[in-house]
Amino acid sequence: MIFLGLLSMVSGLVCPGSKQVCLDITPQGSVFQFNISGPPQPGYMAIGIGESMSKADIFIAWFDNEGKPKVSYRTSSGFVEPVMHKGSFDIVANNSNQRFIAFTAPLPQPEGFATLDTKGPNRMIWAYSPQTPGKDGHIAFHKDKGEFIYPFQGDSPVDISPAIPSYLIWHGALMIIAWLVLPPISIFIARFLKDHLGVLWFKLHRGLFILVGLIAFSSIFLVYHNQGAALSNPHAIIGSLVMLLYVGQAILGYIIDKLWNPENPKAPWHDKLHWWAGRSISLLALGNIIYGIVLLENPIGFWIPTVLIIVVSVFAFVVGEKKIGKISHYNQIQGE
Repeated sequence: MIFLGLLSMVSGLVCPGSKQVCLDITPQGSVFQFNISGPPQPGYMAIGIGESMSKADIFIAWFDNEGKPKVSYRTSSGFVEPVMHKGSFDIVANNSNQRFIAFTAPLPQPEGFATLDTKGPNRMIWAYSPQTPGKDGHIAFHKDKGEFIYPFQGDSPVDISPAIPSYLIWHGALMIIAWLVLPPISIFIARFLKDHLGVLWFKLHRGLFILVGLIAFSSIFLVYHNQGAALSNPHAIIGSLVMLLYVGQAILGYIIDKLWNPENPKAPWHDKLHWWAGRSISLLALGNIIYGIVLLENPIGFWIPTVLIIVVSVFAFVVGEKKIGKISHYNQIQGE
């Protein structure tokens, strides 16, 4: 009978917009029973009461390394990892093979700011990560997430997750401007237009790369604000490396400007390091942008401007090499 009751609870779950997290919520007087299941592999399942990670009450369920069910309650601000609060929950049923956990919880929680309305629709979020929380309660950044509306009047949950969250659209658009548009213009000026612009070339070169940093850091803040600080995926790690190298390149450029001597017969080694470091960082950023587009499942709205900008940039540099050639501000004018 216990097995049949458990099977009934599991089979009654619905999956709002994804097979990653499935749930059913039942009011029981002053408490609610949450029935949650997830993929067969280890990891945590999360259900949040609220419209976004910036403000939500979150219940996280998982099985530890010994196969014991665990549930924790947290509140999220969107800036950092959700804050875990002390307390225990009554786990009424679980099945580690089916990754199923049923528990009861009163709402609202003492530390929280949300509740469930049994007479109307409720805005909620879900998340899943393949990484099990540590013994200290630390959770890795979720792999998948979504938004949905949960009704209590017999209707099924309605998935309302945007195809791509607006903050990721802005993040991608800003990074394309920061790393695909501005660096080629700045490098083109430094390589081909010194004679035409005079000392203005340096001011433009420096100013454009300062703008690169401002736009790129703003773009990163958008993700940080909505997802919290996390380096749990290669795209974020590569992006952090790009920005770290960018800061080093900016410092190197400042030093080179102070050391510049027009009487040098040819470009010194630190100038050449600056050239090649700049090119390498730009290519690394380009690769990470392409990787980010793939992670977003290849939206055509990102591929078209990316490919177009690359084609225009390559064409401009080929024409620059053929028609103008590299302009050096040292006595020995030659292609270094």
